[in-house]
Amino acid sequence: MAARPQPTPARSNAASTHCTRTIEVVRASRPSFGQTRGRGRKFAPASSAGRFGYARGVEPKDVTVEILKDIREEIRGVREEVRSLRDDTNARFERMDARFVEMNARFEVIETTLRDLAQQMVMLARGIKTALDARADVERRLEDVERRLSDLERRQPS
Repeated sequence: MAARPQPTPARSNAASTHCTRTIEVVRASRPSFGQTRGRGRKFAPASSAGRFGYARGVEPKDVTVEILKDIREEIRGVREEVRSLRDDTNARFERMDARFVEMNARFEVIETTLRDLAQQMVMLARGIKTALDARADVERRLEDVERRLSDLERRQPS
């Protein structure tokens, strides 16, 4: 134990003795570096440990700041991942848009071709109808001629 300090002349003798005893009691109750107290926990020397057992110079506010900095870094990482995913998604949408443009061009060709074929079928149907009407007229005239011929053949004796 350290030697007892001598009282200063500015203080009364009783006050000085009380302060000295309080300091000695506190020093005696603290374990020194490497000693254990209670359940075998070792204590760091008072000069190297700060409040709440944090390293000297690191206060709880500093630990909170460090945690918040770590969270900020993680958020930045997540933002980068989201940007990357968004860029990939945008690229996929651009490819899909290009495919839709190609498909629209193909459909336009198909629509034009179908429209042309429909017009041709209408024209063909009209042509067939005209041909059938003409044939019906020819068949009617042929039947009329055959009927008149058979009448003439009956009138003439053979």
